[in-house]
Amino acid sequence: MRKAIVALFLITAILLLSIRQERETIIIYSSMEQFRGEELQKQLNEQFPDLHAMVMYVPTAKAAAKIYVEKDQSDADIIVGLESSYMEKIKEAGYDLTTPMIITNSDDYQEINILKTGNVTKQDAVLEIKES
Repeated sequence: MRKAIVALFLITAILLLSIRQERETIIIYSSMEQFRGEELQKQLNEQFPDLHAMVMYVPTAKAAAKIYVEKDQSDADIIVGLESSYMEKIKEAGYDLTTPMIITNSDDYQEINILKTGNVTKQDAVLEIKES
């Protein structure tokens, strides 16, 4: 579970750094459990003390509906923890659903091979990892 939180934190940090600095506050809609959102907020505050990021809990259905209706006028800069069943609505609103995969402990493995890129499903094997 700790690796999942670290991975979510890294993805969010990368996204935060890529957002234009025009806005004073970066708003993150989180549909994750409350304790995960609180941990994400804590880590963002520690890692980026000069950046004002606000993690807001928004239930998945409400987040998907808001994004679909608001399109490019959404308050959310980043969305994390959205259930996959709502992704089609987000895609219909014109958002790119590309999701980066970050392996934070790659030194622990002898070899990591990419098996598939592009559009994948949850049944697709995307990585082959050989233990050291």
